[in-house]
Amino acid sequence: MENWEKSSVNCDGMSINLISFIFSRVTCLIVVFFSNTLNLFFSSSSQNAKNWEVELQTLKNNNARLTTALQESTINVEEWKKQLASYKEENANLKKMVCDGSDM
Repeated sequence: MENWEKSSVNCDGMSINLISFIFSRVTCLIVVFFSNTLNLFFSSSSQNAKNWEVELQTLKNNNARLTTALQESTINVEEWKKQLASYKEENANLKKMVCDGSDM
């Protein structure tokens, strides 16, 4: 038999030790519940932080690749502008030669 079964009886006929035992068990269950809840919260929070760190690194990598691609595209556009200006100049010279009746 447990200790609470041997306890004295109060005026309502309930064991004082039984009430104390139940109260301590409920308190223990509440503490365990909140402890488990907090552990779950912190572990998921930690996992979320890791996920955000991975996401941030992925975004940084993508940003670096896109920046490089943009710089390469800008260089290409500048080269195309030079080529277009050269072609326009050549076209103007050819038109002038045709209009003047000169041989090519």
